[in-house]
Amino acid sequence: MPHLQLIFKNDYDQALTLVKSKDLLRQMGMLNDVYTDLKGFMKPGHKTRFSNSMIDVLDMFEVESSWLHKKLVPNFEIYMWMREVTAGVIPCMVAIDFLNNFGLEEEGMLDDLHIQTLEVIANRHSFLANDMVSFKKEWACEQYLNSVALVGYSSNCGLNEAMEKVAEMVQDLEKEFADIKQKVLSNKDLNKGNVMGYVQGLEYFMAGNIEFSWLSARYHGVGWVSPAEKYGTLEF
Repeated sequence: MPHLQLIFKNDYDQALTLVKSKDLLRQMGMLNDVYTDLKGFMKPGHKTRFSNSMIDVLDMFEVESSWLHKKLVPNFEIYMWMREVTAGVIPCMVAIDFLNNFGLEEEGMLDDLHIQTLEVIANRHSFLANDMVSFKKEWACEQYLNSVALVGYSSNCGLNEAMEKVAEMVQDLEKEFADIKQKVLSNKDLNKGNVMGYVQGLEYFMAGNIEFSWLSARYHGVGWVSPAEKYGTLEF
C-alpha cells in the first residue's frame, strides 16, 4: 500500500501519481483530509509517533493480506506479533493523548515502563476480545487468522475449549491492567498531571472495543440484539 503510506509521509501529491481508480482517489482524498485535520492537534512528537505507527500498520496489512490470500496459517506467537500491529490500536493510543490535550508526549511520560506495559495490555486485550466475537463469521468464511482457531490448533483441543482459553487470556489481561493501574496510582512520581486521564482513556478504549464488537452487525448480521444492548454498556 505505498500510495497510502505516502500520505503519512506527507507526500500526498506523489501518492496520487500511483493511483488511477476514481474510487480509490476519492478515498485517498478523504484520508488525507482527515490526517491533515488531525495534524492540527499534534505536537511534533505526536506526528512522528502517529505517522510511523500508521505506516507500520499499512506495512503489516500487506503481510496479513498475503497470508489470507495464500491461506497461510502462522503459529500463535507469530499471529500475536502481527496483530499487535494490524489491530491498529497503537495510532489510537497516540490520539488519546493529543486529542485530549494530555501533554504526556511532551512530558516524556509515555516512555515510562508502567505506561508502556498498560498500552501493550490494552492492545492485546482489544484484538483478543475482538477475535472471540468475530470468530464465528471468520470461521464460516474459512479465514483462520484468529486467536481462537490458532489456540485450538496449537493446543489440540476443540473450538469451545479454545474459546474458553482465549477468554481466560482476556480476563488475565484485565487483572494485570488493574494491578499495574494501582501501581501507577500509588507512585507519586508517576501519578501526576494527566497520567490517570490517559490510563482511563485506555480503559474506555478497551470497553468501547468490546461494546462495538457486540453491537456491530459486521459480525452478527442485521437485527442482532446483543447482550451489551440488553444489559447495558461495558465499562471497567
